[in-house]
Amino acid sequence: MNNILEVNGLVKRYPAFSLDNISFSLPEGCVTGFIGANGAGKTTTIRSILKLAHKDAGTIKIFGLDTVKHEQEIKDRIGIVMDGSYFYNELSMQDMKSIVAPAYSKWSDADYRSYMEKFELDPKQKISTLSKGMRMKFALVLALSHQAEHCGECKCTRQKSLGIFHSKPPEIIMSIQFFLINHLFIITTFRKFVNTAFV
Repeated sequence: MNNILEVNGLVKRYPAFSLDNISFSLPEGCVTGFIGANGAGKTTTIRSILKLAHKDAGTIKIFGLDTVKHEQEIKDRIGIVMDGSYFYNELSMQDMKSIVAPAYSKWSDADYRSYMEKFELDPKQKISTLSKGMRMKFALVLALSHQAEHCGECKCTRQKSLGIFHSKPPEIIMSIQFFLINHLFIITTFRKFVNTAFV
């Protein structure tokens, strides 16, 4: 079984916190729990892997490709769901989709429409009117709509995954399970919290 993610000697320093020589690898076709206390460095590690934070040392490979040399190719092949919203509140979901879609070479409008219907989201609705759970569902729709070789990050909290399972959990779980056959899905969570929806 090939490793879909390899992290070797990752170092990221901040004035009051640092990651020091972090190394691990993840095989394809697995669900991985990234568990630690609040402030332990889970988000910093994920941000470093995705090049959202500049690492100070170490090498990171996704799909066997170095993230420095093959950044665009890698980002075209992964789908990410973060807990913080990156959407423009004044736009509708359809407008936001029009901004995001051109960034991916394999974007599928058919998949987008299918997931929007399954998750009961109205594309004409403004981002500013969405609940936090609805924002997370929309972020999941975008992550699943460009035929990614899925390496996802869904940050779970004590609010039960920020509400994404409150309305129609079977459809969302099945959408995630579809990717678990041949792909990687990463879940990060607090040390003492287990989200049984993913078991």
